[in-house]
Amino acid sequence: MKITKKFRGILGLTLSAMLALGSVTTSATTRNEGTVLPDPKAKGSITIHKYAMESMPSPGTPANGLEDDSQLPSGAKPLEGVSFKIEKVEDNTLPEQIVGNNTEAVVRDESFTAQTITTANGDGETIKGVASIGELPQGIYLVTELDNAGVLEKGNPFLVSIPMAHPTIANSWLYDVHVYPKNVVAGGPSIDKDVTSEENKHETAGIGKDVKWIIKPSIPADILDAKKYDIIDELDKRLNYTDNLEVYFVKNGEKVGIDQTYYSLEAPKAKNDTKPENGGGTIKISFNEQGRRYLATQFNEGVSSIRIAFTTVINTSAALVTEIPNNVTLDYTNSFGTNTEYNPSQIPEVHTGGVLLEKVDASDNNVKLQGAKFKIYPSLKDAKDGTNAIVNPADKTQEWEVTTGEDGRAIFAGLSYGITGNNVSTGSTDYWIVETVAPRYDSNGDGEITEADKQYNLLREPLKVTVNATSHLESNKVTVENRKFTLPVTGGMGTVIFTLGGLAIMGAAAFLYMRTTKRA
Repeated sequence: MKITKKFRGILGLTLSAMLALGSVTTSATTRNEGTVLPDPKAKGSITIHKYAMESMPSPGTPANGLEDDSQLPSGAKPLEGVSFKIEKVEDNTLPEQIVGNNTEAVVRDESFTAQTITTANGDGETIKGVASIGELPQGIYLVTELDNAGVLEKGNPFLVSIPMAHPTIANSWLYDVHVYPKNVVAGGPSIDKDVTSEENKHETAGIGKDVKWIIKPSIPADILDAKKYDIIDELDKRLNYTDNLEVYFVKNGEKVGIDQTYYSLEAPKAKNDTKPENGGGTIKISFNEQGRRYLATQFNEGVSSIRIAFTTVINTSAALVTEIPNNVTLDYTNSFGTNTEYNPSQIPEVHTGGVLLEKVDASDNNVKLQGAKFKIYPSLKDAKDGTNAIVNPADKTQEWEVTTGEDGRAIFAGLSYGITGNNVSTGSTDYWIVETVAPRYDSNGDGEITEADKQYNLLREPLKVTVNATSHLESNKVTVENRKFTLPVTGGMGTVIFTLGGLAIMGAAAFLYMRTTKRA
């Protein structure tokens, strides 16, 4: 009768234990009837299939104890590194004695030494997310999930009966029980990226000017047990890396640098130039185990994210008024071995513009003037004083000077316009151009324009031009007129008239002098 009483308790708990195994879609369909009892010599096993969910699903139909991955909700991912404590308890234990995570009311069977099992990582012959314990004496077992930094919401303790009534074979027992408890894991990290300043996504810059980028990866709650935390920036080929790289975080309002012993750095060779062949490349920062421990310490002290800042310049291959995006990826493997790549929700960009000039004869705009030279300045005062001219993007040692071609056109390509925060289609900036060399014209009538010919007059004042999203287009070109003036020919009629007029004035003066003298 003792054995019969024991298995009556096991049988009575079977259905209750099945209800505690997790939310699955297949329920038990059979039960044991009559005098069919478990084989008292048989032992059993518990196999745990551990999965992560974005949110804990509502309870479904009872688990049935069979191995059946089809019962998993969509999107479930196997989790490695999750540990469970297996304890044998008294045969009269009921699920009602477990309240949430509280198992104090459950009486342990001290004849069984509690054991811990951990879900596998999938290496070799193991199956990721699976843990198993065998050679278990028949009875009731309490399964408790142990704490894990990566688990936001772990499963509650549950009971497993070995054996349990077979769910699909009448008058049979199931000795090897499979359970599918689920977890809500700690939220993965996030990453953001700004340009020039934090929270800014749009910037304008001239070719060759420094552009600062700021990467902002968050520190995940399970960073201590994470297996990889890499930040990878694939630079656009229109951007040249100029270094100035910093890795830091902000704590109590203070900037705190992160020692490079905590991470490895891969980066292109810094080239502070605008050559297209030096564009692009990869910046990769990989935090080592020591670095991840350091970040975990900072996380516990209230630091939620780090910063990676560096500079680039736009090279001469950049098209005008075209976004140059700069994306970044956070390659993260959490404490469970799940690898995920994260990107910003909005990718920052930088752009550049230009202004198109056309030089023409003031008397006839159809005549295009070749050989006119211009410099460009950021203000009217600078233009008048000849100071602070915009430097040549291709050669930062020289002031930028353009020359009109046969079509009379020249372009300043690669000017910033607008202010930080303006996107590629908004914003404008005023510049001033100064004509430094006037074009020549066919002054001797030989049908050719050479150095022997005379020049048009230079522009008398700086000319204001506005750079915006359309100033580089043909339809919005700036027409610059030149005038030529011809002085009268010496010895001609004008001279004769001037001479006669002069003699008349002199005669009148003599007459007045003589008259005055005579009166005296």
